[in-house]
Amino acid sequence: MRQTRFARGVINLMIKIEYFILNKNFSNNIDFDIFESINSSKFKENYFYLKGKSLETEIIFLDESKKLLLKNKVVQKYYDKNDASVFPLVFLNDRVIKQGSFLSSDELSDILDIGLSIQQNPE
Repeated sequence: MRQTRFARGVINLMIKIEYFILNKNFSNNIDFDIFESINSSKFKENYFYLKGKSLETEIIFLDESKKLLLKNKVVQKYYDKNDASVFPLVFLNDRVIKQGSFLSSDELSDILDIGLSIQQNPE
């Protein structure tokens, strides 16, 4: 996507968020559910209409055989330097911004520059 240059720097017209998740360490939680909700095409359409930026999201589940892991050198490097505790590994515009946990709703709100709210059923 096109970028526009202003006096202060570059304004990016696309936000790309990727989650790399190791299958054996995956357990569903509210932060993952929130990310899944912004992963829908309807949310992305509405976000573009509201902000004028495209949103690209991807959830990549890595298997223990490491076939997918080997395709991404940055992910491989983090895994080699640490261990499985590095996952989930979160990328924003091709840069690692978080490791070991999912983005919270507050973090996603800051990245997307919108308010996010959640409703949970009482248990």
